[in-house]
Amino acid sequence: MAPPIETIEDVERTISVIKSAIMKAGALSEDLVESIKAELAQASSDMISDFFKRLARECPAAVEHFTNSERAENPIFCRKI
Repeated sequence: MAPPIETIEDVERTISVIKSAIMKAGALSEDLVESIKAELAQASSDMISDFFKRLARECPAAVEHFTNSERAENPIFCRKI
């Protein structure tokens, strides 16, 4: 089972993994999305909120991968920091 997202550092790490996967592969794998969803399922409401706020700011098109059960069909673009 995936470890929960417990700290802001975990949120930052998770966003970094998402951005890296998109930059390298141009998309998010279903396995990665499911793994992150499992981490979020164990996280506190504050960490979930922080995750979605940061993801929406840095990689808005990726949000629908974590809110819809179906895979997003739109290309994903992330902001470089």
